[in-house]
Amino acid sequence: MITLSVHDSRTRLERKIKHTVLRFYIFLAISWTALLLYTYIPSVSLYFNVAVYLAYMLTPVQFYRYVCELSETAELKPFSSWHYALPVLIVSVLGVWSFFVPWDVQLGLVESRGQFSPEYPVYSRYFLFKPAMRFVYVIVYTVLSLVRLRRYYRAMGRKADKHPQPVRWITGLMGFVVVILLLSVPSVLLPRGEFVTSWQVLILTFLHAGEDFIIGYNVIRRNFLLYIPSVKERMDMMEADPKKNKTVSDSSQLPDEVSFTQLPMQNVKLTKKRFEEYVNSRKLWLHPDLKMTDLVEPLKTSRTSLSNFINKTYGMNFNRYINSLRLAELNRLMSLPSNAGKTVDDLLYEVGFVYKRNYTRTKEAEENGRNGNVVERAAGKGGME
Repeated sequence: MITLSVHDSRTRLERKIKHTVLRFYIFLAISWTALLLYTYIPSVSLYFNVAVYLAYMLTPVQFYRYVCELSETAELKPFSSWHYALPVLIVSVLGVWSFFVPWDVQLGLVESRGQFSPEYPVYSRYFLFKPAMRFVYVIVYTVLSLVRLRRYYRAMGRKADKHPQPVRWITGLMGFVVVILLLSVPSVLLPRGEFVTSWQVLILTFLHAGEDFIIGYNVIRRNFLLYIPSVKERMDMMEADPKKNKTVSDSSQLPDEVSFTQLPMQNVKLTKKRFEEYVNSRKLWLHPDLKMTDLVEPLKTSRTSLSNFINKTYGMNFNRYINSLRLAELNRLMSLPSNAGKTVDDLLYEVGFVYKRNYTRTKEAEENGRNGNVVERAAGKGGME
């Protein structure tokens, strides 16, 4: 499902996150497949030893990358590819070293469930160190993930002038990770043959399944940002900082800055000028989850009155009106030199379009409107002649 959803990505960040999660699942699949082979077909598992060693270390690294991309802000450094360097180096040494160790010795290390070879004691330790190495990586990158999230919430708290509460799914996800970490301790302390047949493995299986479900579900639902203010919260923030209230384009012919305090809307009849000042000063069309009811309270009107006003004034419903503003913003962004090379799909979500079909319908409606006006003008001209 994640693979299929990659093609439905709205932004580059979304596509990057989905690719990260996809690699995370691949590493997990390699790890669990290796455990089954090690338990039931030891001779076959030897062929995947190097790949398993790498997957054991890269799974927690990939999880940390996922957390970094979820919490990507200008204040926090992005994930560094150098985190892959040490795992690749470790497995490269093992792979090269394996060419100089007899096959029978390597097979004996697997079939004996962790017994060292007296002829190759150093290689045996290196070969059998996979669970301990994985445990070390899980500890390190779980701590790094928690630190990253803490820094992210602090940064968001400063921006919003309050400390935002973590959303439930990321809290549950980190809870699964910590519990899995604690239950993984026996994998290092107990003999390997005893651990792979113990009840801890069954519990870990269910916990990992829960962790994978939480990640996959929220990726498919596009719950990428950890803290997303509601439309009302964002409007409140705009009112608290009037300097951010700027228009979308020069064609709007509105003041560059309009403070909410300058709009005495209470007990005042709703007019086109006042309505457009409010909408444009806050760039409400940039909010993908904007609803007409979000404007009812601040405009001191009712839903029915607002709907009738928009239909009478602009000859269209609320959704079509907002989408037309989104289309104007998209055209403006596409003309900027800084967006050279970007496609329409890359910018759709940034201007508030949730689905591409909304953009397509809006564009078609605008083009049909233009063609209709041309026909009417031509008909009028012909009648005059």
